[in-house]
Amino acid sequence: MDINKGMLARDLSDSTGISAAKAEAVLDALLEMIKTNARMGHKVAIRGFGVFTAKESQARTGRNPSTGAAVQIAASRSLKFKPYGKL
Repeated sequence: MDINKGMLARDLSDSTGISAAKAEAVLDALLEMIKTNARMGHKVAIRGFGVFTAKESQARTGRNPSTGAAVQIAASRSLKFKPYGKL
């Protein structure tokens, strides 16, 4: 079964006794802090869980699979997660 953000917020609400709306606001704030700090080049380490970092991909030339024509792929950044130990 896949777990979505709403389910996480509900579980957080149940385990802490805060309202579901407050739990979702806390979860949103946490995720935004992780993204903001990673964008700024900081590692976000949560002891016992893992480390979030921004991964930079350089611009490069790729190939269109159906035509074989060269295509420019723009540089991009993505969020990378590395878990601590075994999950």
